[in-house]
Order: sequence, then structure tokens, then C-alpha cells
Amino acid sequence: KTYHSNVLPALAKVISNENENIRVRIETILCLSSFLKGFVDEEESVEVDDYSDEIKPYSKEILSLLAKTFTFSLTIQNFKLQEACLSCISLIATILGQEFSVFYNEIMPFLKELLLNLITSSDSNGNPNKKQLTAECINTISFICSSLNENPSLYKHDFIYFCDLFHKLLLTLKEEDPEVISIFKG
Repeated sequence: KTYHSNVLPALAKVISNENENIRVRIETILCLSSFLKGFVDEEESVEVDDYSDEIKPYSKEILSLLAKTFTFSLTIQNFKLQEACLSCISLIATILGQEFSVFYNEIMPFLKELLLNLITSSDSNGNPNKKQLTAECINTISFICSSLNENPSLYKHDFIYFCDLFHKLLLTLKEEDPEVISIFKG
């Protein structure tokens, strides 16, 4: 928590290096995720203390890198990289809280598109990677939506969209599917 000014720029540098080995980039994003988890009570999915001032100066660059890396991960179909990116986005949304709302319009459209593609793709039934990615995407959307508690009316149309989508999705799932837990937690 006291080394954020050294750690975050170093991790961002490796994540942004498109020539870096993909495994190194994945491990760097997982390292970022572990670092960010130190700011969050994972049991409650809430920030331990107000560390948004420490994270905020780096959040725009890191979220931009994560979005770009996530898009790349879809191209190469690397589920581990996708999950790591989504986890980091969730953690940043939790840490920043209401301050995350300035990034909402940059992040939410690709999450909506991803979720819709995961739900409607023909090979998602029975594919454990896609089921887990769908669950992680739902978790990320839930964290982002919960960070918007001060002015929820601005995002009402998205909330209604997700409620409808989750309802339809629940009708197609089995009780043991990971998406079910994510929907009810959200």
C-alpha cells in the first residue's frame, strides 16, 4: 500500500509492452490484481480504507491498458488473460467507488458486448472456460454498477438491461453453473 508509486508504473510498463511474452503479461496482470487485492476486503468486496487517492492517478492509464489488453485477449482467445483483466477492472472499480463513474462509458460498452457474445455464442454451453469467463464478466459488471451508487438514475437504462439479460440467462442455466452464483451475488 505504501509502494504504489513504484509498483503501479512498473506493472503498467510491462502490461503496455506488446512485444512482451504473453505469459509475462498475464503474470504481470495477476501481480497487479494481487497488489490491488491488498486494498480490498475480498469477503465483503469493499475497500478496506480510502485508498482511491493512491490509485486514482494511475487508474486511467491502467484501465486503458486493461481494456486494450482485454481486446487483444479476445483476439487470441486467451481465457486466463481475459479473467485477469476483468479481475483488475473489478478491483479498480471497488477501490475507486463513485470515482469510477468517469470510466463507466469507456469500460461498460465492451463489457456489455462481451457478455452478450458469451451468452449468445453457440459453443458456450458446456465450455467451462466460457462459463467461468461469463461469471467473471457478470462479477465485473456488478462491481462497476455498485460503484455508481450516488447517481444511479444516470445508469438506469443499463441496470434495466442487465436485470433483463440476467433474468433470461438464469432461465437457461443449471443450478451449479458459475454464472448463477455471480448473478445472485451481483
